[in-house]
Amino acid sequence: MRIVVLGAVHMYRGGREVPAGPPQRQAMLVALALRAGHTVALADLVDAVWGQNLPNGPVATIRTYAWQLRRSIESDPSVPSVLLSSGDGYRLAVPGAGVDALRAESLVRRAARERGAGRAEEARELLIEALALWHGHSLSGVPGPYAYGQRARLEELRLTLVEERLALDVHLGDASSALPPLAELTRAHPLREQPQALLMRALCATGRRAEALASFTAYRVRMAEELGIGPGPELTGLHARILRDDLGPRVAGGNRTPRQSVPAQTATPVRSGRVSPVGMQGVHPPTRPPAQLPPAPADFTGRDAETARLCGLLTSADRPVPAIVSVTGMAGTGKTALTLRAAHRVRSAYPDGQLYADLSGRQGTPTGPAAVLATFLRALGVAAADIPDGVDDRSRLMRSVLDGRRVLIVLDDVHDPAELALFLPGSAGSGVAVTHRTGLAGLPVSGRIDLGMFRREESLALFRAVAGSDRVDREHAAALAVAESCGHLPLAVRIAASRMAARPGRRISDLALRLADERRRLKELRLDGLTVEAAFAASYRRLSADQVAAMGVLAPVAGPDVSLTAAATALRMAEDAAEDLLESLVDAALLQTPRAGSYRFHDLVRCYALQQTGGTGEATLRVLRGLPHPSPQSVAGPWPGAESAR
Repeated sequence: MRIVVLGAVHMYRGGREVPAGPPQRQAMLVALALRAGHTVALADLVDAVWGQNLPNGPVATIRTYAWQLRRSIESDPSVPSVLLSSGDGYRLAVPGAGVDALRAESLVRRAARERGAGRAEEARELLIEALALWHGHSLSGVPGPYAYGQRARLEELRLTLVEERLALDVHLGDASSALPPLAELTRAHPLREQPQALLMRALCATGRRAEALASFTAYRVRMAEELGIGPGPELTGLHARILRDDLGPRVAGGNRTPRQSVPAQTATPVRSGRVSPVGMQGVHPPTRPPAQLPPAPADFTGRDAETARLCGLLTSADRPVPAIVSVTGMAGTGKTALTLRAAHRVRSAYPDGQLYADLSGRQGTPTGPAAVLATFLRALGVAAADIPDGVDDRSRLMRSVLDGRRVLIVLDDVHDPAELALFLPGSAGSGVAVTHRTGLAGLPVSGRIDLGMFRREESLALFRAVAGSDRVDREHAAALAVAESCGHLPLAVRIAASRMAARPGRRISDLALRLADERRRLKELRLDGLTVEAAFAASYRRLSADQVAAMGVLAPVAGPDVSLTAAATALRMAEDAAEDLLESLVDAALLQTPRAGSYRFHDLVRCYALQQTGGTGEATLRVLRGLPHPSPQSVAGPWPGAESAR
């Protein structure tokens, strides 16, 4: 039995072609063939063929298709030996070599092992054999959601194999035979970095150094015009080496006997990536690089300078260590949105994949590093059975797997430096973007971006993007008043604008009036489960009892700024002890320190702290009584100006 899916679907039994049937039956066959040897449940088959667009009696239709397939492929349909009933579903008893796509994936794994062992000629032969299995666009004409996803994966695999095959041609000295397909490949995929790098290498190897430099310039212009970013570090490093005429003998050497030309593939890629050889048992490069980044907000506005800086840090050329960038700021400043926006922009610099984890978990419960590391390792091609139990062993294995790859890791809401260290790669090719609210002292970062509040024009731009430009133009002053009441905190501005968008008949001035009342302000900043309070609560959960108490004491009496002396008096503590406590709240991103010896609440944080204490700090002050404090004479009264601040 032989099944062909790398092109139009065909079935062969004993060397004779048998009809694959109509499109929906082919969709069922594909779902079984690509999981040959494994049981596929009826529900999964129904979903593979129709998704949400179910016909009448889908299960009965699947059983009819199975009966029809058995009539085509079984010697005796009453005693099936190929399409077997198994549990609540069916299993196709065909060896992996009997399905061309599975055979291609097996050849890819073998090629990676050969190349990892230094046998480049043998690896190239295996890739040639794998590419010869395609005879058109994968799963041509097959409908259904499963076929749609698999078609994209298989076409990306095909494109990656072409790149690997051409890379070996250049590596082995056959640059002249690689040039025509490389030129075609870069025309078909003008933003893909791997073909561009290979083209530059091949041009240099054939004595066309000026053309290699010109092609880099053209590529850089395309990237800037279409994506707003520059080439990745590997390509810029290659450009620098070409300028120095320092590519080494492998590229600059003469050509060997030309091999059979490989045609470039014109299918549109879904992900940018390549198969990287990993010479470790139990580790097989994934046929499709992981692409775990959640989408960035579609209406993201502002933060242009911060976005450009973050992209620059993550794509810096010729760096000796991994790019590790932190984005920090108070809850609600848009750290995650900014980081995801930049991460999507620099994806081409990390063609071996992008990994993402929210380390806060649900309802603020941290996600364990051991579980996240296991998820990352599986995405990078490590078999589940080969993932060690210990978190330190998983961390070491991940560094080994990442060695030689270019993978971007985004870690959202990190709060423990020791936990972060478990995820850091050891080689310079990969990058890490970290968001966090606390200081994470000692973090070995390449750069740090501290997010403050929006500028006035940024707040209005977000309000326009969400609520509509016409409404903001009609009530410009009211929209600005809303932004001021939100303290220009991006999350709060987004919620306020979303409330307006959900209520097209309301006036912005009505919301501005309601937000002007400090006692009800946080209640007004709620929409469909999205609240400013939830963001602050996540920060509060990480505070000690002393820190919570200090917030409760200072919030009722704080004016725009609180001096260290006044705060120590209110807290009934010595200044050095009060300073340590206040600085810990700055590190927790709940207080700001505009200058030495001075502290400030964001208006909404102060509202939240007042809400937690019922508007008075007297009850919470008792929590601090066990801490050092000055003599009774020095705390006879409240700090100067406290009454007016109330």
